[in-house]
Amino acid sequence: MKKLFFMLMVCSIGFSQERFDDKFTPEQKEKFMNAKAITTQVDGIFVFMSSKPLEKYKVIGQVIMNAFDSRKYSEQIYVLINKAKKKHPDAHGIIIITTSDRFEAEVIKFDELVISKN
Repeated sequence: MKKLFFMLMVCSIGFSQERFDDKFTPEQKEKFMNAKAITTQVDGIFVFMSSKPLEKYKVIGQVIMNAFDSRKYSEQIYVLINKAKKKHPDAHGIIIITTSDRFEAEVIKFDELVISKN
């Protein structure tokens, strides 16, 4: 019985380790990698989460907060935005990057900022 249980555990771990990338064809991966999206603005700052803008930009700074902060995720985003605006009043956006030990954002300024009204 123990051997059967062990074999089931090994098989289930092996199946769960299947890479996410293996689920897509090369054509699908290419399509997703070149996909475009519309970002949102929060308090006048464009927010990119684990993504980057297509337009040319410069990184003008960085803001960091501890990942173990007890605030909700949405509140942490506002903290990063406020820190970015305070340190860099001329900022156009932030690119949020999460790691295991911190929550950070690159503060960016677009080379040419064109805002269209839809």
